[in-house]
Amino acid sequence: MKKTFVIAEDNINTMQFYIETLLSLGVNKKYINYFYDGSSAIDFIENNKLENAFLLTDYNMPNNSGGEVLKYSFENNFTYRLIRSANSKSYLIEILEKKYNLKNGFIVINKDEPVEILISEIKEYLTI
Repeated sequence: MKKTFVIAEDNINTMQFYIETLLSLGVNKKYINYFYDGSSAIDFIENNKLENAFLLTDYNMPNNSGGEVLKYSFENNFTYRLIRSANSKSYLIEILEKKYNLKNGFIVINKDEPVEILISEIKEYLTI
């Protein structure tokens, strides 16, 4: 089964890190879909029927926030939903619950946490 990644991140260096990490874990580049704003990611999600996909999104982005992207991933069959932010986890979870009515089904990682946590989540998805 192919593993599809949808990445929404407006920071070019962080995006490059994500892509390089996925490639180093053996992910084929054709299954890495990346966008530098929320609107482009949402358009891609809306226009493609993705099964068993992994969403990795930043929260603070131009056009549409990661919260909006996360919300759209629930309308599709995404297996993993991971949101990273410089905001505290509790603050971000509170925003996602109040603004987007999202209470569970996603993972929140603070950008200050060790990158090994992110890599561990990606590896887990790759073994499903």
